[in-house]
Amino acid sequence: MSTISDALFSLSGATSGIDWGTMADTIIENDSKPITQWEEKQEKLELKISLYEEFSALFKTMQSSLTSLKLTSTYSAKATEFTPLDGASSNVGIVTATATADAAIAQYEIEVVQKAQAHRIASDRVDDASTALGLSGTFSVDVGTLGSVDVTVEASDSLASISSKINEAAAAWGSENETTALVSASLVDRRIVLTSGLTGADSAMTLTDGDGILASLGFLDSGSVKNELNVAQDAILKLDGLTVTRETNEITDLIDNVTLNVVGTGKVQMDITLDAQTAVEGLQAFTDSYNELMEWINIRLSEETVEDPESDFERAWGLLHGDSTLWQAKSTLRNLITTPSTSPSPAARAIRSTASSAPSPPATARPSSKRTPSSSSTTTASRRRSTSASPTRGTRWRPRSTAPSTTRRANPWSSRPPSPTASSPSRGTRASPSPIPTTSWPRRASGPTPRSARSASRRKQRITARAASWSSPPTTSWRP
Repeated sequence: MSTISDALFSLSGATSGIDWGTMADTIIENDSKPITQWEEKQEKLELKISLYEEFSALFKTMQSSLTSLKLTSTYSAKATEFTPLDGASSNVGIVTATATADAAIAQYEIEVVQKAQAHRIASDRVDDASTALGLSGTFSVDVGTLGSVDVTVEASDSLASISSKINEAAAAWGSENETTALVSASLVDRRIVLTSGLTGADSAMTLTDGDGILASLGFLDSGSVKNELNVAQDAILKLDGLTVTRETNEITDLIDNVTLNVVGTGKVQMDITLDAQTAVEGLQAFTDSYNELMEWINIRLSEETVEDPESDFERAWGLLHGDSTLWQAKSTLRNLITTPSTSPSPAARAIRSTASSAPSPPATARPSSKRTPSSSSTTTASRRRSTSASPTRGTRWRPRSTAPSTTRRANPWSSRPPSPTASSPSRGTRASPSPIPTTSWPRRASGPTPRSARSASRRKQRITARAASWSSPPTTSWRP
């Protein structure tokens, strides 16, 4: 029985008329819609995160360039310039210099008499550097008063192995004393060349040959150095005519905050100047990073979404369209760039001071539309001395016209007689009300009363009641 029912169910509605397969697919699709929506949201969030990471990287680049601009050394960096003297073609091969930001701007004349050099001696040339020499014994190499290196030679040693033993002993001494090796050995043209590890006259090498090995190798001849390649000597130079001597070619204690490197002999002029290129490069780096960041923000804020995107790159389009975070970042950055600083640096204040002290161009005469104090006071005095009645409370003051008017505005209070002209009120008295015009109001022949007439009637009643209250002036003084 179950087999028959299973068969009927699998016939997709052959007997019942219901497409069970389509119904099941629809139910599954509807149930999976929330999952699909969440997956799409998750994908968009991941793309947004990647976009924000791009924004963060660009912002950090701009921040790094801005940090260098905030350093004082960026604007106070110094550069050294050399001018050859006494017929020298260039300063190359004479001296170089490095100045820090604290170096003073100055000019010096430097003449290098001799450069410092290390002591160098060589052995005799042999036929084969790898052949055993059959020598045995001990010798030592002293470098000034700093120390000595002892080397033990065996009969099986060749010229190459003896050179290696010298270097091993020198390196051990340097490691023990936490300094450079006193001496170094090298094979040159099947010879051993010994070079002192330090320059200067006090670093000359002294050879002690206890078993005749150094004499056999050709370093010594009757107790004296046989093949001396370089003499140990100090650097001698003149700074503005002052002769100075140093043990090394790197001189740091001659000019404050300036390091000199002696390369050869000659005479040059050294100028220490402000290195504007450092500031220019810093400003250019900040400008480029700022423009790149703002361009990225503008693109992300304005780009639209792509219909049917085919890649993650296209899916990311429009995700930050109108994004509030980017808008705020853009506004903040623009304000920081365009808002003047309230606490400028000393250099900026000096530039402003120089600009403000410059003479300004002569100003051309322009007629002023403002009232001068004299005309203002005269007008005020004339108003006070006027014999016309002062304006009452609630009315608008109008200047009296000297020319006769051809048209006058009508007034509905034609039945009231005109008041006599009142003089200006004196101190302690109350001013009388303004005279009421006597011109009659033009009324319409028929129809309802216009709104302006009704307003004028109510205004008349208020002024009449106010004038009646002025019949008995108060005892207090009144000042116009």
